[in-house]
Amino acid sequence: MANLNRFINKDKYLKFCELHKLEEFYAVVGSSFAALSLVEGLKSKNIIVFEKGGDFNPLLLRGLRIKNNGTFSLKENSIEESVGGASNTWTGRLSEMNHQEFCGKNKEASKIFYDLSTKYYKKSWEFFGFKNFIQAEKNVTDFKERVLPEQKKPLRAEKLLKNHNIQIVIESKITAVGEDKIGSFLLVEFSNTFKEKIYFKKIILANGGLHSSLLLKNSFEKGFLKSDKSKIISKNYMNHPKITFYNFFTSIPSFSPFVLRDKNDSNFYGYSLSDDLQKIWPKEYLFYISSYFKR
Repeated sequence: MANLNRFINKDKYLKFCELHKLEEFYAVVGSSFAALSLVEGLKSKNIIVFEKGGDFNPLLLRGLRIKNNGTFSLKENSIEESVGGASNTWTGRLSEMNHQEFCGKNKEASKIFYDLSTKYYKKSWEFFGFKNFIQAEKNVTDFKERVLPEQKKPLRAEKLLKNHNIQIVIESKITAVGEDKIGSFLLVEFSNTFKEKIYFKKIILANGGLHSSLLLKNSFEKGFLKSDKSKIISKNYMNHPKITFYNFFTSIPSFSPFVLRDKNDSNFYGYSLSDDLQKIWPKEYLFYISSYFKR
């Protein structure tokens, strides 16, 4: 079982450091399903997961609504579609589509749909605990009723993370990621009371496309990452529903290495490294994080 930690003062943090050599640990930022897949893939006891929130209370979500601004509408009164990562919701929408919904009249899309449904969906559904991988459909008047597979695992990855022999730190907000002559470090604010600069063996961002990009952007602007030296741990791609995302990036400083990329559909925007910087990053650095997800 994982050890759940909360450092309300510096003394508790220092006692924790006496028991663990953090410079030998993998640091995973975020407690999402991405973090869970990393923990299961790394198979190491020296993993520390940082979660900025505390214990999850679902009652806090009652009455929460979202606003739709894009081409496609989401249900405005749905809790699971309002909280927990819009990218997960969007991917879930795609994985529920049948052939007609995905392809429409586009014959070339059939090959893509076949690969998705027979290879990638099967792997992801298996990971999330679905007992089978075939959508059962029934004809109901003018509609097709689709019966989705039953999911065994809970929706909250936090519950599964606790089954692994790792360290989890809640109420730990990562304010910057950086590198210097000593190594890779995180600036962490614990329980809104004190901050620490901590060095790790490796740092992996798994706190969502939106927040990972923001963290990298802010770290560049504060000088913790250097465009000519730092090994960027994510490449130049991210998309998100505009309802979650667009207002964060209405103004980007000219000295930032990141630029806003407008995609064809009005519902999506990309946030990525500028073209000039993309050319100078070696591929082994750009795809560093993706190798963990492929394990």
